[in-house]
Amino acid sequence: MSERYFCADFTPPRGAANPHVQTLLPRLMSLPRLAREIEVLELPDGDFVELNWALPKPAEPTAPLFVLFHGLEGSFDSPYARWLLKAATGLGWRAVLMHFRGCGAQPNRLPRAYHSGDTADAYWLLGELSHRYPRALKVAAGVSLGGNMLLKLVAEQGGDGLDLAGAIVVSAPLDLAASADTLHRGFSRVYERHLLKALKSKVQVKLNRGGLPWRWTTRGWRASTACAPTMMPSPPRCTAFAMPPTTISVPRPAGCWTASSCPP
Repeated sequence: MSERYFCADFTPPRGAANPHVQTLLPRLMSLPRLAREIEVLELPDGDFVELNWALPKPAEPTAPLFVLFHGLEGSFDSPYARWLLKAATGLGWRAVLMHFRGCGAQPNRLPRAYHSGDTADAYWLLGELSHRYPRALKVAAGVSLGGNMLLKLVAEQGGDGLDLAGAIVVSAPLDLAASADTLHRGFSRVYERHLLKALKSKVQVKLNRGGLPWRWTTRGWRASTACAPTMMPSPPRCTAFAMPPTTISVPRPAGCWTASSCPP
């Protein structure tokens, strides 16, 4: 992939200049119908991600390939994902969306989840696609968290380290600390509550199944007897984590924000 950069111009439609309108309006519109085929892609550490292949697929193995990475708690049913996949399919491209760990139909197997700076799964997927379709032109796109992750992956691997003709980044939170602060102010707290609710429900499912190496008690986080490795990972650190009947607030690890961000 050549190391040339292009900034796309964007002029919002009349009446949709407000960013909250741009965020919420697609939720009120009907989604385009799009059939899909779900593939489980096994990962080297024993976990998996789900691939959502838009249908119909091109018959030719040389057809161009569009790879999409969604945002925080996004999925195939996110409006932007459905529209982008539909558009790519309509142009004759082979289109696929990778659900990050735990964002598909089934919880992932390992305690590990996903985050803005975790590029390993995307790198594994792109390598697999390069092996399957060696002669196909490939373009990847990431939206929000997926955009930050994709940009970080491109920076890590360099221009020739990925079998991509191009990478498209849409509305990425390039400065994660500043983005988190914005989410905690004003009307944006509606999004914060929505995202935290979805994330906490996933953690609760894993806690109930004994799939995490720690559990919450009235005395704090304790090692789980269901998972008894010699070395236990540290308890989770997050901005705000609620488990009935107590809410915990701990300082954000600034080093994690910095390491996962992709500032210009």
